[in-house]
Amino acid sequence: MYRFDTLMYYFDTIRNLPEKEYLELALKYLKHRNVDKEYLINVSMVSRGRLKKLGDLEKDTEFFFNKPQYEQNLLYWKQMTREEVNKSLKESLKTLNSLSDIQFKRENLELVLLKKAEEINKDRGYLLWPLRVALTGLNASPGPFDVAAILGKEESIQRIKKAIVKVN
Repeated sequence: MYRFDTLMYYFDTIRNLPEKEYLELALKYLKHRNVDKEYLINVSMVSRGRLKKLGDLEKDTEFFFNKPQYEQNLLYWKQMTREEVNKSLKESLKTLNSLSDIQFKRENLELVLLKKAEEINKDRGYLLWPLRVALTGLNASPGPFDVAAILGKEESIQRIKKAIVKVN
């Protein structure tokens, strides 16, 4: 029980640090990345609520800096078929392609993708799970709206296209 309490103390401490202090610490873990500071800040902030310790930041954010590697079966939400995953990814691709660079912001991505998810299936995981995996290669990560907004339109679309090829 002591170990759990100690872990929870560190987890709560990270979440409760003032933003400026958190960013100073987080950027030390990511400063070797060859990207601009604003990108590092966005990555650090979207990952903050999921971190158990700052030392996990680099590993937990790897997909922001390198194309993800994953098995095809991770793209499948619940009992989806290959055809359903393919259709879902193509719907995500079509939806993201329809947005201008100015519209490609987290809030708008959420609005547009949730609306599309409702249109094609009552279970929003049908659209969002394959999208999340295509973007991150993980089954647990920040949401696809946050990830896509940080990666940007071009990189997000490339990753979805790669997932479509993987499914076919």
